[in-house]
Amino acid sequence: VLAVYSFKKSSVKKKKKRKKVLKPLVMESAAWIFVAVLLSLPAMLYFAGEGFPFFVKGIASSLISFGGGDAYLTIADGLFVPDYISESSFYNYLVLIVNILPGSILCKTLSGIGYSYGYGLAGTTAGGIWMALSGFAMSVMASAVVFDVVYHLYEYLENIEVFINIKKSIKVIVSGLLLTVMSGLIQSSMALAQNKQYPWFTVLIMIFAIYGLNLFLLKKAKCKNVVLIGMSLVLSMGLCNAMGI
Repeated sequence: VLAVYSFKKSSVKKKKKRKKVLKPLVMESAAWIFVAVLLSLPAMLYFAGEGFPFFVKGIASSLISFGGGDAYLTIADGLFVPDYISESSFYNYLVLIVNILPGSILCKTLSGIGYSYGYGLAGTTAGGIWMALSGFAMSVMASAVVFDVVYHLYEYLENIEVFINIKKSIKVIVSGLLLTVMSGLIQSSMALAQNKQYPWFTVLIMIFAIYGLNLFLLKKAKCKNVVLIGMSLVLSMGLCNAMGI
C-alpha cells in the first residue's frame, strides 16, 4: 500500500508532459514482425506449414527466456527436445557450439534447433538453412518487441521521481556486475594456470601487463578502442597458447 501511494505521489509531482509512446511502439513492433515473417517465408513455402508449430514455440520460448542465455538452454530443452532435436545433438553439439560462438545464446540456440529440425524434415541442407533462418528471425523479433515495450514504457515514466533515482544508481549496479564477472574470469584463469604447473600469479601478471599496455597506448598513442581490444585478444591468445593454458 505504501509503495503504491509513494509511486502515485511521485508521479503527481512531475508536471512535465509525457511523451506519446503508443504510436512508435506499434510501428516498431509491426516492423519487427514484418521482418520476421519475411525471413520465415522461405521456410513456410519450403515446408508448406509444417514449420508453424516451431515458429510458435520459438516465439513463446523467447518471450519466457528470463535469466540469460544459460537459463534459455533449460527452456529449450523442455520445449524442443526431443521433438525438434535429439537429446544427444542438443547437449553434445548445439550447447557446445552456442557457448563457443559469440553473440546471443537465444538466437544461436533457436537457429541451431531450426537447422536440425529442418534438415530432419527435408533431408537437405537447404531445408535446414531455411528453418534456421526462421528460428533466428523469431528469436530476434520476440526479443526486439519485448525490448521496445519496456523501453517505451520507461520513456513514458522516466520523469517520475522513482525512475529518476533508478537512472542515477543503474551505472553503479552495472559496474558492480561487470566487476563481479571480471573477477570471476580472472580467478578461473588463475586456476587454469595452476593446473598447468604455473604459479598462481602468472596470469595476474599477464593481465596487468596487457592492461598497462592498453593504458599507455590509450594515453600516449591515442589508439582507438577497436585497436586496443584487438591487440588484447591477440596477446591473450598468443600468451595462453604459448603456455598451454
